[in-house]
Amino acid sequence: MEPQSSSRPTSQDEQLYEEVTFAGCIRRKWAVDTTIFQLQESSECYPSVIRQKSDMWHDALMIKKDAAERMLWAQKIIQEVEDEVAEHLTRDTIAHLHARFYGVEDESTPEGQFLSSISDVLVVSAMTA
Repeated sequence: MEPQSSSRPTSQDEQLYEEVTFAGCIRRKWAVDTTIFQLQESSECYPSVIRQKSDMWHDALMIKKDAAERMLWAQKIIQEVEDEVAEHLTRDTIAHLHARFYGVEDESTPEGQFLSSISDVLVVSAMTA
């Protein structure tokens, strides 16, 4: 049920509401499935292979989004604690401890570079920017 409002919702409000509803999720999945079906018709791949790849791709995107949201939460906590601890320890000591517990085994590989780069991303609030 849509929330009641005295003012008429804008198209942006309607779009946002659409994105968070179950029906919106189903429509977006249908759009992806339709596109994949069109690719399937012009492809030499078997339909079951395309369907399997489509499902894997969709699931991986949802997992990545969930992981990104969890990383944001974790990063905020890390920064908050490190800021509080900085009153008692030097930033170099904190950086050393950070590296000790979050070390990447091999930064020469693409996977290692990815893991290393996401560990260096900070959440900058408007207050500190």
